[in-house]
Amino acid sequence: TPRAESEQLTLKTRVGTSFNTSKPDGTFQSSLYQSASQIRGDFDYHVAIALRKDGLLRDPDGAPALDFSSPVLLSMGKESLYDFDSSLGYKVGRTGTMRLTATAGLAQVDERYESDDLGTYRAVNSSLVRRPAGDRNLRRHHTLNLSYENTDVAGSAVKLEAVASRVHALQYTSAGAVIQRD
Repeated sequence: TPRAESEQLTLKTRVGTSFNTSKPDGTFQSSLYQSASQIRGDFDYHVAIALRKDGLLRDPDGAPALDFSSPVLLSMGKESLYDFDSSLGYKVGRTGTMRLTATAGLAQVDERYESDDLGTYRAVNSSLVRRPAGDRNLRRHHTLNLSYENTDVAGSAVKLEAVASRVHALQYTSAGAVIQRD
């Protein structure tokens, strides 16, 4: 998580999009990132939010393509991703700093596709077919980190940290089963 670098309010915005030029329908990948940071006396902060819509990848013939780089890690298809991060710092004395960093996110499947399993190794490729049950797949995560750092304790730097983190995933299968991972 970035930290504030200036006493001036610093805003960073990034907007992007891409798509398959051969068959743009449903392949758009759009992203928006916005952050704000500032140092105010002994206090500094950085907060940011990122939103992304991940479209369906397609092969050169326009058919849905296998996607092993899915951000959700649960499916191939269209996904929506929402992320938040923050860093809040406070100077303690001349050489110490308390810092709380936090991240949270949600990755949600909008349309899920799976292999039809009809391919033959090195002979015939499998195709992807729509699996509506998987449209409810999601992954949530959060991390909290509280730290104290002192850069001058008997000539050395000392850092103490406490960390809490959790990832929760829900996967709905075509057969009607629900798989939960924590």
